[in-house]
Amino acid sequence: MTWWAVATAIAAPAAVVALHHFRRRRRERRVAALFLFPEHAADAAAGRSRAPLVAGASFWCEIVAALALALAVGGATVGLGRKAEAAVVVLDATASMGATVGGSSAWDRALDALDALADGLGPDGLLTVVTVERRPAVVWGPRAAARGAAAALRARTPTSPHADALPAFAVAADVARPGEPVVFLTDRPAPDAPSDVETRAVGRAAANDALLSATRAPIDAGFEEIAVVVGAFGGAPRTSKVRLFRGESARGDVAPEAEAAVVLEPGGAATTTFRVPRDGEAWTAALAGDALAADDVAPTFPEPPRIVRVCNLLPADVSRALRLERAISAAEAATLVGDPALAHLTFATTPGRLVGGRVEVVVAPTDGERSDWVGPFLLQRRHPLLDGVALAGVAWGAGAAPPPGVPLASAGAATLLAEETDAGGVRYRFNLDVERGNLVASPDWPILAGNLVEAARREAPGATTAAVLVGEEATWRRTPGRVPTAIGPDGAPVDLHGGRTVAFTAERAGAYRILEDGVEAGRFAARFADARESDLSGAATATRAAARASTDAADEAPVPSGTFERRLLALIALVALALDWRVLRRGSVA
Repeated sequence: MTWWAVATAIAAPAAVVALHHFRRRRRERRVAALFLFPEHAADAAAGRSRAPLVAGASFWCEIVAALALALAVGGATVGLGRKAEAAVVVLDATASMGATVGGSSAWDRALDALDALADGLGPDGLLTVVTVERRPAVVWGPRAAARGAAAALRARTPTSPHADALPAFAVAADVARPGEPVVFLTDRPAPDAPSDVETRAVGRAAANDALLSATRAPIDAGFEEIAVVVGAFGGAPRTSKVRLFRGESARGDVAPEAEAAVVLEPGGAATTTFRVPRDGEAWTAALAGDALAADDVAPTFPEPPRIVRVCNLLPADVSRALRLERAISAAEAATLVGDPALAHLTFATTPGRLVGGRVEVVVAPTDGERSDWVGPFLLQRRHPLLDGVALAGVAWGAGAAPPPGVPLASAGAATLLAEETDAGGVRYRFNLDVERGNLVASPDWPILAGNLVEAARREAPGATTAAVLVGEEATWRRTPGRVPTAIGPDGAPVDLHGGRTVAFTAERAGAYRILEDGVEAGRFAARFADARESDLSGAATATRAAARASTDAADEAPVPSGTFERRLLALIALVALALDWRVLRRGSVA
């Protein structure tokens, strides 16, 4: 019995006794004879003055009722009722649990086992369910009513890529109390599971084919090529069909646009290609149905255009000396524009206002005496702008005053190149006199120009790729001043996190959309690809009993539920109150 039960058992009868000590004081009246008044005229009623205690039948009925109700509220238990059994279940929620073999999936069989476990715990049983997935989670409980757990989880579909079960075991160990069993439900034997965890494998081995990759790339002005790689796991040599559907899904009631057969060897892979119009449409590759559906479908979108718009605001003589237009034309996916408001990359001799999503390059010598610097140069080689830049044999003409910002290239005490960041924008300052030195004539200048274009491409709004894997993060560089939102394959909003660059985790295969201020701005195609989950050859049905951790823990009795005691005490209180009402009705003295 807990201290709370003891406290309530003392306080409730004490309150009844106190109330019986206070009865209304009656005014004295002289009468001719008492036989004219009924017997209950002597009953005492409540009042403010303390009176002697009259311990009649009503008093004892109220004491019994108050004591019974207090013990029931306090949760008093004496071990009379059935014990509340409890267990913790670690449930594998990785994609291979969805493999259907013999008419049922491992997920269905695991939930059937969960149902049986809940029945074995009894009507008052308590259950905690922890899932094994990319991020383990308590999906039932902790210590919630066992019955109903399996029914609630049947609406879920296991979609997670392969995940280590150890974090889920750690969560289960924190939740489980001494003596409570921990059961691991999975689709294959788990020799690495802790010895004190009972393992029940409910899987069935099967051959399975999987789409290992599906990529698309332009091949000419009017067409793209979609390359599909198919892997074979288990079974015998076979031929598999790859179908190509126009759109974001492979519906069974729609005829494919194209079809190709691939010959597969167990443990091997084969590639097939499709030629499709370059019209920006989505295309989905799909395999004929097999044991595991998660790896049979791969939607694809065209890669987002990442053309960098460059605005040249340099004076004509400086631009000619830098051979800027030639350097920009040699860079990948870059074009010159005249409006700086539309540009991702601007060149100027004086700094402007930094704007998010834009890279500004200022080319001008600083104040002070001009000098020609010959190496060795101190370079921040980890910076992407200096990737591949050596400055070997370069003579660099520069002013004496250091430019503002973080130095990226220096010679002696002189800073030749610096970086400034503010408001999401980036500015590179070249302390460079284009009429001195030979930087522009060296092989490093085209490399620097190309790195500047790539720096602008990284800062430009949009996605770097349209394809992600389930379990990976999709990143989106937001447009300054606009609010991005993400929509999942089921049409529900997806949580975004980040600042200038936002991201979300693709939890399931399908098409995701990014909206900016409610207008679609980009798309991502998420596909499942995990050879460890696609390989069903190791699935099996087996049970490994848990080792007995210690005598004290194993023999500890389960916590009493208290349900029987509460019902009994409530019945006693009800009977006592009924007797009290009957005594008062008959006119007994309280």
